[in-house]
Amino acid sequence: MTYLVHEGAHWIVGRSIGLDVRYSLNGVTPRGPATAAQHLLMSAAGPLVTILQAVIAYRVVRSRASTSAFAFLLWAAFMRVVASGISILLPNDEARIGSALHLGYWTLPLAVSLVLSGLPGTAPPRSRFEDATISSCICYSPPSPPPSSLVTAWHVAARSLHADVASRRDPREAGAA
Repeated sequence: MTYLVHEGAHWIVGRSIGLDVRYSLNGVTPRGPATAAQHLLMSAAGPLVTILQAVIAYRVVRSRASTSAFAFLLWAAFMRVVASGISILLPNDEARIGSALHLGYWTLPLAVSLVLSGLPGTAPPRSRFEDATISSCICYSPPSPPPSSLVTAWHVAARSLHADVASRRDPREAGAA
């Protein structure tokens, strides 16, 4: 969902400044010529919406210890960290903005990634995914992993997290289940 909202912000800004834009799996691009200022505005829209999502989620996490809001906070951070990593091959939004504003290629990607990835660590412990019921839903793993190494890694991590959460349960709760 974060990805769709992020890319949707690029599309909305592109359309609102009069560009004919194309929405694809890899992002939103103008179909015709666009000025440097139009490119800058379109590039800024996605990260600003993702940062706004993270700030709102963080405030909800701090005020209500919401695990749902924590998920949105984690996803926003994850999305920008991955996008920054991809900037090694292809500039992400923040890298294009930093370069256009003469701030340097890596300044904004690193700053946004560091700030957003630091927010989940400051969330109240009870808002994190430590409840056995929530982790069971989020980290359900099939009995045997498919051959893909990525899926196998996910399977092992999910089992470890589930075992860790289960070991923290109250023994009276385990007897009732």
